[in-house]
Amino acid sequence: MLKRISDLRVGVRVGAAMAVLLVLLCALATVAVTSMERERESAQAIARSRQLTQLAMQVKFRSADFNGWQTAYAFDVMRTVPDATSDTVGSRKTFLASADSFRKELAQLQSFGVDVDQGTEVTAISGLFDEFMKLDQQIVADYRTGVWADYLKANELVAVDEIEIFNKIAAKIDVLVADVEQESAATIATAETRADEGVFTTIVLAIAAFLAGFALTLLLVRSITRPLGKLRAGLAGIAGGDLTERIDNTRADELGEVARGFNQLAERTQELIGRVAARAEEVAGASHELTSVSGKLAETAGETSVEANSINATATEVSNMVTAMASASEQMRAAIDEITQNASRAADVATDGVRDTQTANEAVAALGDATAEIGAVVKLISSIAEQTNLLALNATIEAARAGESGKGFAVVAGEVKELAQQTATATEDIIRRIKAIEQGSAEATSAIHQIGQVVSSICDTQTVIAAAVEEQTATTAEMSRNVHETANAVVQIGNGIGGLATATEDTSSAASAAKRTAETLSEASADLRTLISAFRY
Repeated sequence: MLKRISDLRVGVRVGAAMAVLLVLLCALATVAVTSMERERESAQAIARSRQLTQLAMQVKFRSADFNGWQTAYAFDVMRTVPDATSDTVGSRKTFLASADSFRKELAQLQSFGVDVDQGTEVTAISGLFDEFMKLDQQIVADYRTGVWADYLKANELVAVDEIEIFNKIAAKIDVLVADVEQESAATIATAETRADEGVFTTIVLAIAAFLAGFALTLLLVRSITRPLGKLRAGLAGIAGGDLTERIDNTRADELGEVARGFNQLAERTQELIGRVAARAEEVAGASHELTSVSGKLAETAGETSVEANSINATATEVSNMVTAMASASEQMRAAIDEITQNASRAADVATDGVRDTQTANEAVAALGDATAEIGAVVKLISSIAEQTNLLALNATIEAARAGESGKGFAVVAGEVKELAQQTATATEDIIRRIKAIEQGSAEATSAIHQIGQVVSSICDTQTVIAAAVEEQTATTAEMSRNVHETANAVVQIGNGIGGLATATEDTSSAASAAKRTAETLSEASADLRTLISAFRY
């Protein structure tokens, strides 16, 4: 029953309670109006009974009055009072007036609406009164004769017959008065009973209305305050950080709708906080990993910078060696010119040529060794660039996992990746140039070998000196050109190594910035986890 009541809308419950109270109030008003009407009727009945009683008593008193006045005018006759039997003066006149009043009062009593028994008594009294007045006519006629015998006869009628009739009238009037008084008492008792019943009914109905109103009000208030109390407790729980708080939402009224809305809000808030907590853990893990990766990247960039500086120094040495080889080539050309001008000194020139050829061969061999060392260093730089590119790629992936918080680090990782790609491009260029140096060195070695053969031929035969000198001049020119190209290549290698050093410094700076960003992200995730720990979800 209470469940059905709680499922009703609040407006319906309030309306039903007001309707019940209005019905009870209408019933109370009906009872009150009915009681007032009955009391009014009782009051009218009491007033009628009182009037009837007063009229009956008046008839009783009037009967004694007209009987006394009859006796009085009879005494006046016996005392020879003048005009004692006149209808217009004296006691006789008063007697007739009293008798007339008695007759009128009887008529009023008859017309007052007496019951059957009372009407019978009034009719009997009226008949006796007619007999009384008829006998009075005989009495007054006897008194008016002036004969003593008639006087005595009239006195006999007054003293005996009229008294007998009067006693009958008085007895009937006493019965009538007693009946009227009994009726009046019954009317008063009935009125009092009705009044008591009306008061009792009114009090009972008022108490019932009060109890019903109190019960309905208590039931209505509890049906509203209890779910409101639960809602208040739930809100207090959420305000305290407890997102697991739920409210009974099985009611079908407005409070049930509020409870369902509250539970949906709590569930969504709980889900949101849970997801934020999970994301905070992921961000914290990513920030730690990002810090580690950025540290490794900075360390690798430092190592790359050291290797680049070392390669730069090696490239400088190679440049000096190539310059020396170019100077030797110029000296070789001068010697050949001297051979051309002075054939007589061919042997000496040939000897110098052999010696110079050996020197050039050693220089070219040293150039080949230096070129091999540069190739190894360049391969190391290429490996470092590839590792840097992989680290930048991993940093980009971790930044993407971090979402909005990793955007700044993603930019830094992109710059590091671009620098690594530039480094790879520079190393490839160095490798190409080193290959060119190696090719030039091979050609120089071959040329020097040919010079040795030419010098040996000079020693064998003098006739082919001119041709050999011309061939050697061309070869020397080619070697000089190759040496100059090698020098230019070495300069470009030095420039590339300088760019690589600059790139590694930029990479180191970017790695440091990424590490600082990762540390800031770690601090932010720690603050976020501290805030989330205030909730219970």
